[in-house]
Amino acid sequence: MRDPYSVLGVKRDADPDEIKAAWRTKAKSVHPDHNQDDPTATQRFAEIGKAYEVLKDPGKRDRYDSQRQMAENRVQEQTIMQQRQAAREAAERAKLAK
Repeated sequence: MRDPYSVLGVKRDADPDEIKAAWRTKAKSVHPDHNQDDPTATQRFAEIGKAYEVLKDPGKRDRYDSQRQMAENRVQEQTIMQQRQAAREAAERAKLAK
């Protein structure tokens, strides 16, 4: 599933009322009954519903936010490690080139 905040179009610090209002607006605009000629309407409607399910429950929202933060930290750590490895390899190549 995509990021529920981006699915609903709200900021990460949005309060529950903002989340609910965004969900209602999005759900109305893509509801399959109003978009019968759009084959992806059902899928988009379901995605909006799933995003709301995650963000409306404070426990689920906290778990999502912490898992997302841990994933970002892992990527950041990997990037730093890759940069260090590249620097070591460049230094080794420089030694061999002398």
